Amino acid sequence: NLEIVLWIEMIIYLGLGTYELFDDFLEKPKPWMTIRGRPNGYVRMTHKIGHKMHAGICFLLGFVALNGILEGQVTRFELELIFLSFGILMPVIWSCPLTDSTAKADCFDVEGEVLAQNLTN
Repeated sequence: NLEIVLWIEMIIYLGLGTYELFDDFLEKPKPWMTIRGRPNGYVRMTHKIGHKMHAGICFLLGFVALNGILEGQVTRFELELIFLSFGILMPVIWSCPLTDSTAKADCFDVEGEVLAQNLTN
């Protein structure tokens, strides 16, 4: 049933997107963002931009699902918007760094930058 799928999508994506949009005060620098004992601003900014992009896309998907629930149907434009959003999310998901255990939960390609800076210094 379409309504069940929309409810699940709304709960997951709208909840996750809302939380990630407003979690700035809860986040502390990750251990892999630190170089020589100090947090690296560039790495933190790159991570934050990816984090907020993920939040915005999740919020958009949740909003489309909420709109579909309220209307009782999903238009073709809304379905295209969902597929476009998934198309934007997939490269982020597949570029997750899988080598370092501290960076596995952070699906953004900044680990290479940290390693390169540590190796050159």
